[in-house]
Amino acid sequence: MASRREIREAAVQFLYCADIEDTSEKEVLYKTFWNIVLESDEKKLRKSSAKALLHLNQGRSARYLKLEERAPEALATIKTFEKAEPLSTVLNKILKQEGGWEALCASVERLLHSELESSLEELEVALDEVYTTNHVLLAFRKDWFQKLEDFPQLKNQLEPVSAQLNALDRVGNRILMIEAPESYPEQTDISHLRDTVSKITDYRDSVDKFVTGVLQKKEQIDAAIAKVVDHYRPERIDPVDRATIRLATYEILFLDDVPTPVAINEAIEIVKKFGSNESARFTNGILDAVSKNIDKT
Repeated sequence: MASRREIREAAVQFLYCADIEDTSEKEVLYKTFWNIVLESDEKKLRKSSAKALLHLNQGRSARYLKLEERAPEALATIKTFEKAEPLSTVLNKILKQEGGWEALCASVERLLHSELESSLEELEVALDEVYTTNHVLLAFRKDWFQKLEDFPQLKNQLEPVSAQLNALDRVGNRILMIEAPESYPEQTDISHLRDTVSKITDYRDSVDKFVTGVLQKKEQIDAAIAKVVDHYRPERIDPVDRATIRLATYEILFLDDVPTPVAINEAIEIVKKFGSNESARFTNGILDAVSKNIDKT
């Protein structure tokens, strides 16, 4: 869990990097910013997801081979029954999709062990392809069992194929947990994935709340600063100091759960880390004046 200081620092970094005098490209800026800030955690999640996928995939190929062996007899059986062609159609769709599964997983394994920097971005694409194919296969297998209900006389004869489809379905459902671990809180074996996703989501949501608040209240924030700074114009203040002062002023004005001294002290520590030698005294002076001139709204 990110600390309040880390959240504030990330919010200041965004406000510093963004030209918030013109927020028309805010969403693009968000995406670029978070790609940079969360790079380490995203890499960790990507690699962990790939390892979990490859672990689950062990033994899956044997199930597919059994399906492939039994499919010709099943298709021949279906052909002898009138109006049962929909079963053949869906089974052929399954076989076609399953035929490319191992190649997708081989690509994930290759990229996971690659030392090339670009391979991590490619790994994300490869994982997405696996997840998409998994959803398609789950839908096709569900369609198979639904269509089979229309032909009860075929159930026993097609049981060998249905058994393998059920076995593949169990793997497919486990892969859903890797794709969205936060949706399976009861599964302890993916807790490491769930914790990483939760960390990333909570951190991003907390920072976005700060940033969105500053952007939405920018006019009020700047008006409060202008009352205590002669001839105030945002561009005249160092970008780091400006971003930090705006964030702290937002906290002072609008966040009742943040004591004013805490907002000021946190701002001073941030500008000490990212600003100039004069930043701490300058920031303290402005925020102290703001806090004395304006009550929280």
